[in-house]
Amino acid sequence: MSLVVFAAVAALGGQDAAVSRDCLDDNLVSRCDDGRRNETLVRFSAPTIEADAESGAEIYRVLMVDGYGQDLPVIAFERRPGFSPQAVVYANNGRRLTANIGLDLWGRAQRELRFADQAITPEAATADRRALPATCLHSWVSTVEMANSHLDRSRRVPVRRRTEDACTAGLTTQSAFGLMSLAMEAFPQCEALNAQQYRSAANRLGACAALDGDIPAAAEVRNMLNTLERARTNETMPDFWRRYTGINAVPTVTWDGETVVGNLHGREVGEFLASRIELHGVKLVPETVVGMHAREVQVTGVLRPGDTGATVGAYSQIWEFSHHAHNWTLKTMTVTMGTQPAN
Repeated sequence: MSLVVFAAVAALGGQDAAVSRDCLDDNLVSRCDDGRRNETLVRFSAPTIEADAESGAEIYRVLMVDGYGQDLPVIAFERRPGFSPQAVVYANNGRRLTANIGLDLWGRAQRELRFADQAITPEAATADRRALPATCLHSWVSTVEMANSHLDRSRRVPVRRRTEDACTAGLTTQSAFGLMSLAMEAFPQCEALNAQQYRSAANRLGACAALDGDIPAAAEVRNMLNTLERARTNETMPDFWRRYTGINAVPTVTWDGETVVGNLHGREVGEFLASRIELHGVKLVPETVVGMHAREVQVTGVLRPGDTGATVGAYSQIWEFSHHAHNWTLKTMTVTMGTQPAN
């Protein structure tokens, strides 16, 4: 949470400042609000915890918001009537990862969230132990939800929930990150994604939900695209696109019906892509990555103006692995303005 948030909280006359601090994300949106929480669940096609409780399911899950107010995929451990325990990732565009899990991992998930809805009372300041001032910027906000959870052998609670700002660093936050780490164990195929490129296990699992087919091949290309994204300086410069397409690449690129064919030493493709990116003021945002086989991967995505904004076009790429250059190179790329990709 930023210093601006603390000032805003202080201005909320009559409202408990400590509770407000835990509820508000960095954009001053209350994550304790039922309506806002339900919007998140609708976005990720996840049921409400109340509906899960009524169905008799036992659920342990985390809804998390990063330091910029962006919703992360919902991470859940579920045991529904008539089904084995599962780990579930509710991701963007209706995508979902599910995996049956053993009782050991299920038990660890139960224990991880057992006390996650409990608040820790800070120690009172004393003469020889004064409270130090704290500055906390862009903190994350976690909501843990449980359906039909056991407090002990005899007590089952239909619904438990608590929201906490990471500046508090209490049981809710620790348990939320702990549950996300446990979920990684249920999806070993997601280990192929470079952990250093993601801010949390939830981000990494959400990206993994967009992989399909030959997952190791798809993950290699996804890692490569992430690296290119981080190294991007100016997409309107041809040299960037020469690096983007790969060493010894000879791609065929079609943009709204106009086609350019590359060659080993020419700059035609780089100049073509740079000019179109500058003309439309857009960036490529990959959405799905499918390994067709070990040496060929298909990427589909959208074009957006800057880092945010409405979709203004869609694209599809075929990448192939070059054993000669030992790297992935762009084979074909097709861009259509004014369209949405097929999910």
